[in-house]
Amino acid sequence: MTNHLQALKHLSAEKSATAITQLNKIDGLTLYPHNPSGNFLWFRIPMDDKKAVEAAKNNNIFIAPGSLFFPSDPTYFALRVNKFYIDKTTVKFIKTAIFNHH
Repeated sequence: MTNHLQALKHLSAEKSATAITQLNKIDGLTLYPHNPSGNFLWFRIPMDDKKAVEAAKNNNIFIAPGSLFFPSDPTYFALRVNKFYIDKTTVKFIKTAIFNHH
């Protein structure tokens, strides 16, 4: 069991490093400090997060609107993404559809 947990920790650290590297290449995107062993990364976005989530869904990309986690602030536009699901398609979507970089 220990080897299995070690492998999962290694995979999690690897996925986190890759996701952070990819997201940090997008101009205007600033990741919030995060728990390296956690599954999620957060960042503010310059548009309504519910609209961004709907557009992502239409492209078969799953992201969560940050406003769900901060219901007292309706203008808190952010996204929460699972680092295990960040791939080239997701990064391209975030870059082009959310931050308008082509």
